[in-house]
Amino acid sequence: MNTSIHTLNQKSPLSASMKRLLLHWYSQKFIYKRNTSELMKTTCDARNRNALSIVALLDVEPALMVGLMDSKTLEFVQTCHAYLISAVLGNALIKEDLYIAEHTSV
Repeated sequence: MNTSIHTLNQKSPLSASMKRLLLHWYSQKFIYKRNTSELMKTTCDARNRNALSIVALLDVEPALMVGLMDSKTLEFVQTCHAYLISAVLGNALIKEDLYIAEHTSV
């Protein structure tokens, strides 16, 4: 896992395709509450497995990840996690704003 993730990091911190994969696997794991082991069986290539692995690491305490991977890989995983958190939180806030706007009188 480490080498593949590092290879992804060499070209671009987060490509548009990686962002899509991260959001897809986040949705499968946390919104549809599917088991990581079962999801891993459905992956079709290394990029999908890497993205799913990164999403699964959201369940791991950040302090524990330090000992699991080298610093470049850790930095990339943290970048992915920050993207996911901002994307999911941003989406939730937009939905909340839309709901409030629809249900309040001006």
